[in-house]
Amino acid sequence: PTYYFISSTGGYILGPRINFSSKTYNSTSDFSSRTLTGANFNSTSLQSSSLNNSDFSGCEFISSSLQNSNFTSSNLTNANFKLATLTNTNFTSCTLAGLISGGITAYSGVVLPSGYKMIGGYIIGSGVNLFSGNLRTLDMSGMNLTNVNFNSADLSGAVLTNTNLSGASFTNTTASSFFGVVSGGITASPVPTGFPSTVIFGGGY
Repeated sequence: PTYYFISSTGGYILGPRINFSSKTYNSTSDFSSRTLTGANFNSTSLQSSSLNNSDFSGCEFISSSLQNSNFTSSNLTNANFKLATLTNTNFTSCTLAGLISGGITAYSGVVLPSGYKMIGGYIIGSGVNLFSGNLRTLDMSGMNLTNVNFNSADLSGAVLTNTNLSGASFTNTTASSFFGVVSGGITASPVPTGFPSTVIFGGGY
């Protein structure tokens, strides 16, 4: 069928929504210029693989080994990278809207698109999904956080000075999740939504 192919390593049928979990495709794996939407790569080893110019939207890479792999210019919309190993992984020019992360501890040398940073085990930047994230004390000052999903997140003690929070969502956050937040100089148009009734946003604070 369209978009499906036989892998050069292992002879697997690959394509959208296929379950590739717990497999090893190291070094010789070439997934470049492919459509693999919704595929499951959980706990898979894709070290040093070519993953560039492909559509990985909705894919799961939870606990995957992705060190030294190249995702340049790939679509990672709504992909999940929780607990993944990202040492020297290249995400240059990738689309990261809705991307889920957290618990990432191995990320030395990771290359992210302009405006994105690895902070506290999370990939943070415009449009990412930080739902229910433990963002306590994280310094996100000066970042573009437009359209970020902060729903149910804990932001206590986080630094948000001079950020752009246009269109961000804070639904189901609690007043205590804003204790100690450092703010000021925040820009937002449209203004963020979903704040608890006791939390007021205005004047850059």
